[in-house]
Amino acid sequence: MKHYYFCNTHMGFASGCQVIPIRKGDNIQKIAETWMKSNGYKSCYVYDMNHNFMWNYTL
Repeated sequence: MKHYYFCNTHMGFASGCQVIPIRKGDNIQKIAETWMKSNGYKSCYVYDMNHNFMWNYTL
């Protein structure tokens, strides 16, 4: 299992960020979409645990 930061703004680690565990075989795009909808966000920026940007997803 890996952990990723899901943030509602680019480099927004101070607020609107949550650490999400992702298991092998999980669809990270579906998880990002669910996370955005449940929190009322329109964008999700994904970072690894070293704060390196991986990708973003927008509804």
